[in-house]
Amino acid sequence: MNRTVTILALLLCAGAAFAQETIDEAALFADTNTVVDSAATVSSAADLVVAQDKPSIGFSGDVQTAGTLSGTRRWFTSGTHLVDTRFDGYIVGNLLLDARLIQGIKAFANGELSYAPGADTVGFHIRELFVDANIKHHAYFRTGKQVLQWGRCYFFNPTDLVNVEKKSFTQKLSAREGATGVKLHVPFGTKANVYGFLDVRKVTRIDSVAGALKFEWLLKGTEMALAVWDRKGRKPVYGFDISTKLLGIDISGEAALYQRLYSGSLAFDAPIRDIPADGTSVPDTSAQSGPAAKPRVVTVKSDHPVPRVAIGLSRSFNVLGVPDRVTAVAEFYYNGAGNTNRTIKIPGVDTISTEIVMLALASGIYEQNNYSKAYLALFTTVSKFIVSDMTLQLNAMVNLNQRCAMIAGGLTYQTLSNFSLGLNVTGFVGPEHTEYTELGTAAQVMLTAGVSF
Repeated sequence: MNRTVTILALLLCAGAAFAQETIDEAALFADTNTVVDSAATVSSAADLVVAQDKPSIGFSGDVQTAGTLSGTRRWFTSGTHLVDTRFDGYIVGNLLLDARLIQGIKAFANGELSYAPGADTVGFHIRELFVDANIKHHAYFRTGKQVLQWGRCYFFNPTDLVNVEKKSFTQKLSAREGATGVKLHVPFGTKANVYGFLDVRKVTRIDSVAGALKFEWLLKGTEMALAVWDRKGRKPVYGFDISTKLLGIDISGEAALYQRLYSGSLAFDAPIRDIPADGTSVPDTSAQSGPAAKPRVVTVKSDHPVPRVAIGLSRSFNVLGVPDRVTAVAEFYYNGAGNTNRTIKIPGVDTISTEIVMLALASGIYEQNNYSKAYLALFTTVSKFIVSDMTLQLNAMVNLNQRCAMIAGGLTYQTLSNFSLGLNVTGFVGPEHTEYTELGTAAQVMLTAGVSF
């Protein structure tokens, strides 16, 4: 870890000493849609200087409501019984604060309030909370809780070891959880960038801080980057990503090489008969008596190198005179740590149940879309569908090893008054006891309504 901290310090000094060009700081941090680009609100370079030296505070946000109706596989095969359906309701509100101070210093906060009527529970989360600062526009910092743009592909990002929450295939109302730490960006003109991130989440000792470094450069229209992630007690993970264009097709790719992969398995102090939804385990009383044994996560490490690779192709099409009306993205993901089992198996558990899968998700030993070796994802977006304010999305996620898939279609209608309506339908297809069918859901319909301000 000491070498990572040292390298970050040297990069900071180098950026302050050698970066010569004037950089638009607002553009540098345009990698997140939660910060408004100040360049869009001024008409000249002089106005931009005045705007940057004039403090301002802005508030925005949205409120989304949703109702989800799910039907199990048994509902489709054994008769339409209401007992085989489930209804869930959600209300999620986000309030965003964007404070801009002098010299390009900014602060941002995203607070989220949610309510689940079914369980009658209220939740509050700080999804992002950070401050932006710079040293004479040569080196830029973002410190606090933040969602980082780390990785080149649209959905699969094997080089992203810094964000705490992966991208979700199915629609979710809540905002993405941010990682906590310090981000460093040192630009060298328009040809190269150096990024660094010190991760302090759940850290109580300085030698437990994780660090990531990335060097990005542009070569004849092709962007490439080399990255490394490191933490004390772990072996470094190396990454490479690339983005280019060929015959009108955008090509992106990224690869990560784990020298030692750490994974988890569940362990119990007694044979398990069942695991309720609250996460407690129940011992098999036919084998022994005594108090219930709670599950624990056991870390398992593999010393042989493990590669993970993602390749993506994307292209936009002009349809009926509308530029880029249709956008299609296809991605292939190879997970060297995955398996070729035709059914899902959770490490440390002989019999899989819905509760076991939920427990494995909560404990982090199972990550969806990262279980088997090979995946294929397709994303299609059609803007101005039927009417100018409607968007159509057709997506698919396929586990090639288990021959199961999630297939989703969605319609979104948004008015000029920022009121939106949405309909999303997701189907889970494939044999029983596979990654996308283990929970037993066959289809899910979500209706949403919301307003942004």
